Amino acid sequence: MTNCGLMMLMLLTLTLSSSWGEANTEIFPSVLVNTLTDEQLQLPGDLRATPSLFIVGFSKASREETQPWSKILRAKYATEDLAIYSVSVLEDVPRFIRGIVTRSIRKSVPDALHGQFLLVTKQGEQWKKVTNYSDDAEDAAYLLLLNREHMHIWRFHGTSSLPNQQLVELKIAGVVTK
Repeated sequence: MTNCGLMMLMLLTLTLSSSWGEANTEIFPSVLVNTLTDEQLQLPGDLRATPSLFIVGFSKASREETQPWSKILRAKYATEDLAIYSVSVLEDVPRFIRGIVTRSIRKSVPDALHGQFLLVTKQGEQWKKVTNYSDDAEDAAYLLLLNREHMHIWRFHGTSSLPNQQLVELKIAGVVTK
């Protein structure tokens, strides 16, 4: 990368960091989730002692944003150094159709990823707060990066465009190498 390109990337990083939010290294809130393997987890206590990245969707339409992020990041960071979780917040889905929605998600997600796919049916407000959710971006993909101590250190929402990918990769590199 040229000096000019590096300078532009650094400027972009500073701009996006300030607009999308450095978290204040706060402890991740205690929340209950279920995996697609029907395992109930209490977060953050049940997380591995590695950095974790959550790719969160709050609506059915957010799948158009969360799926590309998941594919890109899982391909790049398929290591033990970073735990990647996909999260679907289903709390607002009427209870009588949640089973149908869950089965549909289960069919669309490869079996190998069922343990890293989290379903939120309670405490959706906690997820909105920790991701800095906005009603204006309800269909966006929200990314939340935690360090080894389960402190949320960075959050972002947006598309998987190349500049955004580069920004996310820089943030992940800063956590995985520490």
